Amino acid sequence: MNKFINYTNHPSINWSEAQLQAAKIYGEIIDMAFPEIDPHWDESQIYSLACNQVKEILALKPKAVLVQGEFPKSEAAYESLLAYRQKAVSSGKVFQPFRSVSAERV
Repeated sequence: MNKFINYTNHPSINWSEAQLQAAKIYGEIIDMAFPEIDPHWDESQIYSLACNQVKEILALKPKAVLVQGEFPKSEAAYESLLAYRQKAVSSGKVFQPFRSVSAERV
């Protein structure tokens, strides 16, 4: 079964019917809470958290992942997802993986 991961702090139970239908195009909606980020963390700590969570997301084999939250963490999550050639979406935008991105860093 296809899956759509909602990796945000906005549970799908609170979404409008239009939002639900748009997400269901990709498959079953699975909510995964976007974690709070300690404001004292440096870039490496944020990136490490993002990479670990992306591995959890990829284990679910989603068709697409919605990423929204604290900007540096979102950016790290997008980079990691795209490195694994995973489609990622945010606010109506679809980010397709690029061939030049490598999963070696993740």
